[in-house]
Amino acid sequence: MAQRKQIVLGSVFVRNGSKLLKIKYRGKQISTGLDDTPSGRKIADEMLRQIHFDYINYNQSPVIRTKKIHEAFKIYLEDHCKELSISTKRLTELAFKSISPNDYYITDDRINADVVQFTKTYKTKVRLSTITIYLQHYSVFANYCLQKSWIERYPEKIRSERKSSKRGEIPKQVIVFETEEFEKLVEYFLEKDKEFSLLLMFLWHTGGRISETLNLKWSQINLKTRRIRFANKINSGEDDYIPISSAVENILSQVRTLSKNDKVFRWAASTYSRLIRNLDKAMLLLGIDKQERGFHAIRRTFATNLIDSNISLADVKDLMRHRDIKTTIEHYKAKNAQRLEAIVEQSIVQSKTAPKLHP
Repeated sequence: MAQRKQIVLGSVFVRNGSKLLKIKYRGKQISTGLDDTPSGRKIADEMLRQIHFDYINYNQSPVIRTKKIHEAFKIYLEDHCKELSISTKRLTELAFKSISPNDYYITDDRINADVVQFTKTYKTKVRLSTITIYLQHYSVFANYCLQKSWIERYPEKIRSERKSSKRGEIPKQVIVFETEEFEKLVEYFLEKDKEFSLLLMFLWHTGGRISETLNLKWSQINLKTRRIRFANKINSGEDDYIPISSAVENILSQVRTLSKNDKVFRWAASTYSRLIRNLDKAMLLLGIDKQERGFHAIRRTFATNLIDSNISLADVKDLMRHRDIKTTIEHYKAKNAQRLEAIVEQSIVQSKTAPKLHP
């Protein structure tokens, strides 16, 4: 016997002079923040159904609405983001609040609408690179929701809007540390703070992220199998591994003599701001131009060194622990473009037949 169709009271409408949809239910008007478009109407109708079913306590099956998006994000912060640095957490929260300011039961359609509205609103207010970064942080949250079965499918608009914003960006410069610069920093901190010097060397030889390195414990290091275990950045239930080279083994043996607990390095991830200030101060004293370089630039340098050594992109991806090889390829393309530009410039300078410019 066919299930009786549920009659939903209420309506979706647009005020005169407005382009945004509203919901009217039991004498109350509710703003949706959605544009009056076919897709907007579809989502608003679903919102009205949810409001009605909530009111009559109707259990519709199957319905994936186990979490409202603000509650889901709070769980995500406490679970997935607990080991991130304070600055990364702030950026993650800022991205979420900018894209999903309104609370609702999570659906991939509703997230898609939020993403489209965000890019439409912010494209004239901020740089395209900012939009790309916000969508990148938000995409990790969306993946988390998918893994928790709070949504049925990954919101496709996140992917398409990220591609769109990237197309309009000015190509990035891959800014890395030169070996001579880094050696100066290592020598400087050997006198000031040996453990800081060892931290820099560890990052240089592993390409580790600063937050996961500061949270690294001795139990994650297996000298028998010569591997270091890190939690997967996207799925905290999975692990990634990197090999322990002879250089890394030497660094770890020196750190071991300084370590006083189960953590490899003494600093907490929350002290990132203080550590970057120490690094900036050293660069200033040593006459090293900062050029927006910090701890993540060491990771970029690691990737660049691998590429310059003709390591395959597939192996670079695994050593960098990139989720998608596209991330590795983007780094390679940007670095290769800079290399070719330098070759052309050098050939013009050295060419004896190059024409002279006359006023």
